[in-house]
Amino acid sequence: MLLERDGALDAIARAVERTRGGKGGALLVEGEAGLGKSTLLERAVGQCGDFRVGAATGTAPEAGLPFGLLSLALTPLGGRDALEKETAADAGEARASRFFSVLQSLTNGGDRTPTLIVLDDLHWADPDTLDLVAFLVRRLQNAPVLVVGAFRPWPPTAARTVAELVRAQAAELVELAPISLPGTLQLLEAMLGPAFDERRGEELWRACSGNPLLLEVAAATLGEGRVIPEGSSPRTMAERMLISRFAGIGDTALRYVQSAAVLGVEFRPQLAGLLAGFDPGATDRALATLCAAGLVQRSGPTGNLARRGKARFTHPLFAHALYTDLPEPVRDRMHEAAFRLLLEQDLDPADAARHAVEAGLIGDHTAIDLLTNLGQSALRRGAVGTAVEHLDHAVDLAGDDAEASLLLTWAQALVVTGRVKEAGDACRRVVAGQAHALEEAPGLVLADALRHLAWTEHLEGALGQALEHLRSSAAVTVSSALAPAPASRTAGSEDCRDPTTALRILLDCAHTTCLLAGPARALDMAEHAALIAAGGDQRLVESTVAYRRFIQLLLAKADPCDEADLWEIESAVHGAGLTVDPSESVGGWGPLFARLNVAKLTEHFDDAEAIFERAHDAAQRMGSPIGLVTFDVTHADTLARLGRLPDALALLDRTAIWSEFTPMVTPWTMALRAGYLVELGRYEEATACCDTLDTFGAPFTGYLPLAWLWQWMARTRLLLDAGRSPEASDLALLMASTAEEAGLLEPCTVPWASVALDAHLAAARVPEARALLGRLEERASRLPCRWPVAVAARGRATLAERAGDLVGAEVAYRTAVTSIAEARMPLAHVEALAAYGAFLRRVGKVRQARATLYQAADLARSAGAGRLTTLCAAELAVSGARRRHGTEATLELTPQEERIAALAAGGLTNHQIGGALFLSSKTVEHHLSHVYSKLGLSSRRQLMMQWARRAEQPPG
Repeated sequence: MLLERDGALDAIARAVERTRGGKGGALLVEGEAGLGKSTLLERAVGQCGDFRVGAATGTAPEAGLPFGLLSLALTPLGGRDALEKETAADAGEARASRFFSVLQSLTNGGDRTPTLIVLDDLHWADPDTLDLVAFLVRRLQNAPVLVVGAFRPWPPTAARTVAELVRAQAAELVELAPISLPGTLQLLEAMLGPAFDERRGEELWRACSGNPLLLEVAAATLGEGRVIPEGSSPRTMAERMLISRFAGIGDTALRYVQSAAVLGVEFRPQLAGLLAGFDPGATDRALATLCAAGLVQRSGPTGNLARRGKARFTHPLFAHALYTDLPEPVRDRMHEAAFRLLLEQDLDPADAARHAVEAGLIGDHTAIDLLTNLGQSALRRGAVGTAVEHLDHAVDLAGDDAEASLLLTWAQALVVTGRVKEAGDACRRVVAGQAHALEEAPGLVLADALRHLAWTEHLEGALGQALEHLRSSAAVTVSSALAPAPASRTAGSEDCRDPTTALRILLDCAHTTCLLAGPARALDMAEHAALIAAGGDQRLVESTVAYRRFIQLLLAKADPCDEADLWEIESAVHGAGLTVDPSESVGGWGPLFARLNVAKLTEHFDDAEAIFERAHDAAQRMGSPIGLVTFDVTHADTLARLGRLPDALALLDRTAIWSEFTPMVTPWTMALRAGYLVELGRYEEATACCDTLDTFGAPFTGYLPLAWLWQWMARTRLLLDAGRSPEASDLALLMASTAEEAGLLEPCTVPWASVALDAHLAAARVPEARALLGRLEERASRLPCRWPVAVAARGRATLAERAGDLVGAEVAYRTAVTSIAEARMPLAHVEALAAYGAFLRRVGKVRQARATLYQAADLARSAGAGRLTTLCAAELAVSGARRRHGTEATLELTPQEERIAALAAGGLTNHQIGGALFLSSKTVEHHLSHVYSKLGLSSRRQLMMQWARRAEQPPG
């Protein structure tokens, strides 16, 4: 009977109808045991006859199974396979891959059949199920998938997860309250008849705290003519009343059911008998007695193989009351016995581990090994939360004797779940215990511990310490890999002959060092990796050589005569790197990432796109969000260079769905976004992006040079456009010193030289401009790319013009235009054309200037480059050009400029316009300056007159 649950039933009905309409989400029901949660879920299923339905119920014994609850629910929906496969990927990649695969299975394809996922007793779910449910719920709003779950407030993990979803408005919460006194009297009257005493009903209502299940137990007890036991509190009374339901079943059945309660709400009947010390006949008799009394029943539907052969208490409260009634020493003894029995019979290792923990088997190597193996297996399945729980217990039971392999595995899992400090402490324990390895028998255990320690320091913002430990890790790795084989192996040296392990560590150290501090400090690591790989497996050689050449290119050490060998494009597109799982090869996605960047930086854009398409398809096929983000962010830069700014921004937006798995990519995506917004002419958004990065990246000042160079490049352009050239020039000097120190000497890596030259020249800092030009020309002469040549030529042209050498200036301007014209870099082409057109106007060649500027304006408009479009329009206006049919769109106002111009023409002041549009007066002034430039006006009075004439013209 569902009493006083109309609100919950209505909420379920609304959620079901929304899902039928294509809008998914989650409805979660919270309440103590016995308040009717499971019945409500049954009603939800009953309303979804046209849905695909997957349902599962959590149990305490299965709380240690990776994705256990969700895996059961997804089985009839075809999504279970996505959670079952183990992988050689690291913990973070494996976790991301699982989440990606499940999301794809639920949302991909043309099938829009509504889907219902029912999760009962969610409080017993493993932590990874909770995390995955939260991940899915946030992303199912536009898919016909409804998640309905029920949980108790304790254990609190599920309640915390639900609270976060509700705060994020990603889920609806229904809280069940105890039933009222009138509802209680109605229930008791239905069960006991109208003669029931209302005064006694009120006493039971208070004693049972309005819990429908307890009230039903009380009614059944009274209906059988038995007395309800008194208690000192409602809770005590409730427990005694529940236990009283087992009175009269006999000592044998009671002993059996107590053993069953130790096993959990759901249990294997035979195992409960063995735990009680019964033979099969006694087990059957006890079980028959309990079933006849309505206290135990068969578990789950007949078709559920995972539940077949099991029994369960008719309600969890019965099991809980019996379990808590046992003395603690008895419970401990029975848990240990259950642990041994489960191992002997090779049953439910995760449940065996639970009993080992409950029994507190400190120092028991069997228990420690079991927990360690379960943790490692969970990590390979991406079930990091479950892995941490198992490994936490393994470390606790092992104490000071915990082995290095256990501590390092634990540290990896801790990092992914955000327990970074504990992970660092675990690594330090290993380092302290392995410090002798450098002298006695070089091995990779110490190197791996130092590498993981560096990663924890990286995440905590201690980047200086992280870099030192990366260098130490690399040194130990090289020593281990290149040292002669020891006469005898000692602890920590067993893997010293394995080049694959050594290369994994070394390439990871090199890649992380390059990101944190630049290629100058990573080159020796990349060179040592190539040395270790030489003569080995061909794939190892290709991976390490590709990465070393990438580092060399960033350092501007490439040989222009060896271009084909430099980027090896044929191997990248058609080689083995795309036919195997990169997580199973040395360097993961790194070598392919390096090839993509080399193709982009050497202006082989067709090849860069070919690599991206194949790599992205491979990452999609392999279910690798980290691979997808890596290639999307890299390719966004390629698209921007090709003048496809909206596409580049869209690609960055696409990475947001996986941001929780790739937090360290955030500085790069934010910095790139700022640059694209500047070029699109969306200055306010670009400024906000830069400001956010300044705040976010404050702890990383002095590190992450690539990210800062991208951000400072955008900031310098914003300062220039705001007329603050001295500040822009100062920032350009900072970019130069940062790039030099980091070894980011290849000028196309972050193309900051162009805006830096503009800044120095605008600030009349000619010596600084000449110094920058000298470095740019020297490096460009050794590289197979045209952009640096064009920028340098434009800079030389400006200096020649200022020196009065107009012939030399024109030659240099033409060189800038012709050198970039065939590079498929339209924005750089526009800058060269605009500079040349402005020069032609200044020397009186107005007709030629206009033709050049119109060409630049058309290129800028087609690329959606708002900044350059405005620049070209302003130059055309100064040159006296009229708006013409073929270039009408070039000088069109943006929607925001239209609004501001209309308000200004109507007589509003800048302050009044700002108030109407929620903009600052300075921003209004900035937009009006663009309006005047585009329309060839010089005052607000002229704007009013032109707007009045426009209003008089007939539409069309």
